[in-house]
Amino acid sequence: VNGEGMENSITDVTFKGSKPTTGLSATDDAESMDIAIYAGTLSITQANNAEYTIYSASGTAAQSGVIENSSINISNLPTGIYILSVNGKAIKFAK
Repeated sequence: VNGEGMENSITDVTFKGSKPTTGLSATDDAESMDIAIYAGTLSITQANNAEYTIYSASGTAAQSGVIENSSINISNLPTGIYILSVNGKAIKFAK
């Protein structure tokens, strides 16, 4: 993370209702992406087949890959605060 590529970071984050456990909505002028966490899986709209990287709060890469079926398995990540980087966007989430 180290500030690189953050010029396109998300400025609007809103929390949704109690289901899923954590829901974030990130929007800019060009594109919208909704993220929800269900039982160790990040569900992401409008990002299928995109490459992603998940960074820990300390800025080290914790996981990376390609989003398949609009979801990312995060069951192997320990509880904590993370930053998901996908499609030039950075979105903070808690597990």
